[in-house]
Amino acid sequence: MRIKVLLDRLTSCFYPGRCPYCNTIITPNSLCCEECAKNITQEDIINKEIYCSNVSPFRLDGMYKNAIYSMKFSNRPGYAKQLAMPMVASVKRIYGEQLENIDYVAYVPTTKKSLHSRGYNQAYLLAKYVAMLLDIPCKDLLLKIKENDTQHLLTRKKRKHNVENVFGFNNRYNIKDKNVLVIDDIYTTGSTLNECARVLLESGASKVLCTTYVTAVAKNRIENDFYISEDFSQDINEN
Repeated sequence: MRIKVLLDRLTSCFYPGRCPYCNTIITPNSLCCEECAKNITQEDIINKEIYCSNVSPFRLDGMYKNAIYSMKFSNRPGYAKQLAMPMVASVKRIYGEQLENIDYVAYVPTTKKSLHSRGYNQAYLLAKYVAMLLDIPCKDLLLKIKENDTQHLLTRKKRKHNVENVFGFNNRYNIKDKNVLVIDDIYTTGSTLNECARVLLESGASKVLCTTYVTAVAKNRIENDFYISEDFSQDINEN
């Protein structure tokens, strides 16, 4: 892990970071520029699923929405390190001592079609830096074994069925009695993370925790249902 940190620092000397909120050049290892830092407030939004829990530092709104959308849809993979920093801050605050028992950081895999089209998996990039900052190994524990429809283009009701049996466990690893932290970019209904957690638990994992950069779901649930903002519904149809 230390070698990866040194390589990252060396790369930063030749390719300076940029503020994910305004794209100005920033010093290495900075969260963002000084002006944008004045407007950042972390909420640490928690959602619990059947097989896991998730925490996000921000809601899918304003500058945070613009940042993750720029990374995901506008070819800004270089934002990953800066976006991973508040995710790490959130997991430290919310999961606390549980982090000491995390054995691996994993990430939600993408389809070959999506990877070829975008050129990178944003969940992997976030996971790489989360793992580096926490000094925990990042492993490709999950595989996408079946193509499915793009989640963000579906209604909430269809998302749960859309991810059923599309993920598999990478048998190169043994995770019996291991604890895993799973990374993704955006939490909406929780269907994807819940399915990933189910696969890991059925493959021997003891516990699965999750974190995403933003959540589009309100903190509280009413009668076990979700509230997704109209703003997000419009965004996913446009992208």
